[in-house]
Amino acid sequence: MVVPIDTTGAFSAGKARVFARDAYNLRSDTGVSFDVDRKQPRLLMIRPAADRQTPPAVRVVLNWVTEIGAKAAR
Repeated sequence: MVVPIDTTGAFSAGKARVFARDAYNLRSDTGVSFDVDRKQPRLLMIRPAADRQTPPAVRVVLNWVTEIGAKAAR
């Protein structure tokens, strides 16, 4: 739910409305499942993946600068 507020004079709250209807993951290690983006006017939320398929593999390449330098020296 979200409620508009007015802080220009005496604090007042408007009428509550539904903000999001989707299920969001509230089971994180910290107990926090959302955060406010400091650079853009948006709210970031954790939610379950739409599908239950295995995500693609992630490949991490260490020392890639050294490897490129060695190949360039050939």
